[in-house]
Amino acid sequence: MDYGGVLSAHQSDQDLALLAGVAGMEFIAFKDAYWRYRAEYDRADLAPEEYWAMVLGWPPHEAQLERLNALDLAGWSIPNEQTVQWCRQLENEFDFALLSNAPTTLARAIEKLPWMPAMRHWFFSCDLRLTKPAREVYEVVVRRLAVRPAEIIFVDDRPENIEAADA
Repeated sequence: MDYGGVLSAHQSDQDLALLAGVAGMEFIAFKDAYWRYRAEYDRADLAPEEYWAMVLGWPPHEAQLERLNALDLAGWSIPNEQTVQWCRQLENEFDFALLSNAPTTLARAIEKLPWMPAMRHWFFSCDLRLTKPAREVYEVVVRRLAVRPAEIIFVDDRPENIEAADA
């Protein structure tokens, strides 16, 4: 299972607007910078303070960094109730695993969310140092699960991730 957009709701424009306000940036410029460096952040190539400094264009002060991290986590922590319920209904029939592009701060928070369905395996880009849709990320998951690819049902909201997993 993917996390963002599957188990959780997508971060809303309202969430991004709150972040932009803390950053002191115009919404469109903030949103562009937020996503421009996100893959590197998700892969743990950038620490939180480095990521936010790149987004802002200057190093954030400590209180600003804490607020940006907190709002970012909050924006990604709203459950997609339909998918969560579906997983709970099937958790005795399937061994669920999570595969998510997520920075370390978000990954550690996801593991503790009380609404998360039971996951037997957790795969985060920050820990693997790989992000979807890179072929290698799916190869690592298959090896670690010790199953044939045909035995995996992969649920993701991004067609490019599904196509890469299928390949």
